[in-house]
Amino acid sequence: MLFYNLLIVWVGLLALGFSAPAVSPEGVKELGTDEASFVHNDPVVTHKIEWEVIRKSVKKDTNKVKSKNLGKIGVALFGRTVPYTVNNMVHLFNRTYGYGFDDKTTFHRIIKDFMVQTGDFQYHDGTGSYSIYNSRGKFKDENFLLSHDKYGRLSMANSGPHTNKGQFFITTDNACPWLDGSYVVFGQVISGFDVLDALNSARTDKTDKPKDDYVFGKINIEVLDPTFESSYDWSNISDMGTFVTIASPRLSYEKLIIFISLSGLLWLLRRFYYARQARKDLEDSSYY
Repeated sequence: MLFYNLLIVWVGLLALGFSAPAVSPEGVKELGTDEASFVHNDPVVTHKIEWEVIRKSVKKDTNKVKSKNLGKIGVALFGRTVPYTVNNMVHLFNRTYGYGFDDKTTFHRIIKDFMVQTGDFQYHDGTGSYSIYNSRGKFKDENFLLSHDKYGRLSMANSGPHTNKGQFFITTDNACPWLDGSYVVFGQVISGFDVLDALNSARTDKTDKPKDDYVFGKINIEVLDPTFESSYDWSNISDMGTFVTIASPRLSYEKLIIFISLSGLLWLLRRFYYARQARKDLEDSSYY
């Protein structure tokens, strides 16, 4: 009986905690082999975004601004895991509503071997930015399902719980576990690591502000999951401050199927156990 009880506990925990590997829904475009290697064991990628990084430095002798294109950073976004967070960022990159990231948006804060921060399209110094939700306000932390466990994680910057807007940062350390549970991860760098390395090594002052300006150049957005927009109800776009956690429907269905299957297995094991116990009782003459 002890073995049976332990088996029930083990299978129950498995049913609650098991998550099948991410399988791309039908119709989702796949990343290239090199790009896909950087999102190994990560969720389904719904969007791919690339943008140029331009370094602007001022010559002291002439005060002329010298611009240099450092190349492109390419990122993959996990819209099936954090759909509302990704939706916000995609529309800011796309400037769908007339505001968002442009050629004045700068990497305003850089801490070597930790992270590079950007996204203040309002004041360009880290004091501004807003989201597409709540009348250009803040929105809640969607979930903390993803960890800061890779070099090149994209995560929402905030000033405390549920204060997400448009600023985000990219990690430049292989792991930053102290950020888990406080900052929402929504993407991963998949190309342009040399550009990220250049940002990581940028000269900064005592306030972590780069001495040169590093601004956005051309932006390209590729939607890999054509069903993303139609999979969620965006009608409450002005009331995003009230939602709690929205999980991926695909993962929810998977867990439901797993739970039903394991429940059926438990039922069969229970019947087998009691049937065997009944036979033993009948064979035991001292039972009656």
